[in-house]
Amino acid sequence: MSDPQISYGVLSNIIGHSNDSGWLAPRGVVLQILKYKRDEKNIRFLLHDGKNSAPGFCTEAPEGLDLSDLENVPNSLIRIQNYSVRPMKGKYYLLIRTSEYIGKGEFPSEAPTALPVASNSTEIFSFVNDQHKLTKKEDQTASNDSRHPQSHPQKKSNGIFTEISALTPFTTKWRICARVEYRSDIRTFRSKTSGNDGSLFNITLVDKSGEIRATGFNEIVETYYNMLEPGSVFVISGARINSANKKYSNLKHDYEITLDRNTTIEPADDFSESVPKMIADFTPLDKLADVESESVINVIGVAHNVYDATSQMSKTGKEYTKRDIILVDKSLFMVRVTLWSETATKFDESKQGHVVAIKGVRVSDFNGKSLSVLASGLVINDPEIDEAYNLQGWYQNGGLDSNFKWISNSGGDGKFETPEKYLTLQEATENRLGMSDTPDYFITMAVINRIIQREPYYPACTQPNCNKKVVQQTNEKWRCEKCDVEIEKPNYRYVLSVPANDYTDQIWISCFDETAQVFLGVSANELYDYYQSNDEAYKHVMEDYNHNEYIFKIKARKEFFNNVERVRYQVVNIHPADFITESRKLLDDIQQY
Repeated sequence: MSDPQISYGVLSNIIGHSNDSGWLAPRGVVLQILKYKRDEKNIRFLLHDGKNSAPGFCTEAPEGLDLSDLENVPNSLIRIQNYSVRPMKGKYYLLIRTSEYIGKGEFPSEAPTALPVASNSTEIFSFVNDQHKLTKKEDQTASNDSRHPQSHPQKKSNGIFTEISALTPFTTKWRICARVEYRSDIRTFRSKTSGNDGSLFNITLVDKSGEIRATGFNEIVETYYNMLEPGSVFVISGARINSANKKYSNLKHDYEITLDRNTTIEPADDFSESVPKMIADFTPLDKLADVESESVINVIGVAHNVYDATSQMSKTGKEYTKRDIILVDKSLFMVRVTLWSETATKFDESKQGHVVAIKGVRVSDFNGKSLSVLASGLVINDPEIDEAYNLQGWYQNGGLDSNFKWISNSGGDGKFETPEKYLTLQEATENRLGMSDTPDYFITMAVINRIIQREPYYPACTQPNCNKKVVQQTNEKWRCEKCDVEIEKPNYRYVLSVPANDYTDQIWISCFDETAQVFLGVSANELYDYYQSNDEAYKHVMEDYNHNEYIFKIKARKEFFNNVERVRYQVVNIHPADFITESRKLLDDIQQY
């Protein structure tokens, strides 16, 4: 439901009647701010009336609204007294002259519908407060509203374009209409053949059919880089099409574009509404367990946790930066995503609780699933797509307080399945599970009785895909022998063996970082800090788990210890027992007899 103060559906009336000179326009319109951006001259909003959305801008902030408080601007309600309707860059805009802040609204539960594009009319319609009606004027759009260089004026087009998905080296006289989804920084290089210095950049272009990478070198950088702003739409033709170099691109397209002297690029704002802002085949988090390791995928979720960026040293002595974020979605699963270098540095910590779309992440299945953003990956905060609106609405309307679960691997190490029958610990031992040549897996309900280890964690390497133990040096840094690097601070990880009991037997089970966090309730880094500084908090964590029942998925496999054959039980997944669900399951079992 929309906020009761919002002027529901009013935007379609205002814009739909903008050509009717005698129409009485509403005054005191109440709209909600969904997004906000400020540049040197204007304040830009995405406005919402409970049903539709439209962009708006003003030169002064609404009275009573503190724009410096970035967290509180979104969802704010403003009452607009004096405004104009302008067709500009293919859209209708509200030019707000007088407005005031009246309070906060709820985040919309459904994605608003963008209103239709503007016609080619050069007129604007202005609402004047004392006359209380729309009157026609000549267009007074300032020249500085255009972001494109005057050397590239927009031209009319017949609207017949080649789809990106159809581009091949054999396509002749092609012309695409595409949006710049991503633009890299300008990078410099030295040619191995000529020894000359050069520069390059690349962009990702999207239309409804797909996406393709385009690269420009040297003079193309000077000519087009500033023009090709992310989010802008262009008609492009005359460039070369080559086979895609998958070493530098994770896009699915078999080919890529090289911009050269024969390339023509023209702004095409008139077609903006027909070109998607983003194209991605997102993998839901609850499906990650079935994705093979080293696969490259796209994900979208809410940044449930954003950790500090940390500096580390590579094997070659080069310093780099990493940052971890925890993504969650409606499936109630969570996954750790690692950002690297400039992507990690630029990620805004205030985006915790906001939707993040990431294109180009590599899947790892070491001790459960985790994701790492590629150098060619793209991280987009608050993308303007339906998936993002729906996720943000869910998270702000209760999703934040959900009980999220870590994702583990598929197959034998898979995500949790509900079995037809749990095994008791006695059944697992009497049936000699784990004593064959291949591991056995079973699910049981048991209690963790106690933790004997006082410090059930170890200092681990922070390098990608390395969790080896590090050793503290005399210079107070930590060294990983496997990676041959020194780091400032280790990442503590759980490794412990604990007794599990049910009413039939007891076994000792091994738990690693992801599974131990479930019953301890805090990360190993947090428990280490408690142990060093707050003994009471440490004791609380180590005693609070006692006698709680959990559902375990256990891997049983044979091993030799001191020349004695035995079974090792490793926890691959765990979640707290839901007694309502378990009671219903018992009733179903009873009815079968």
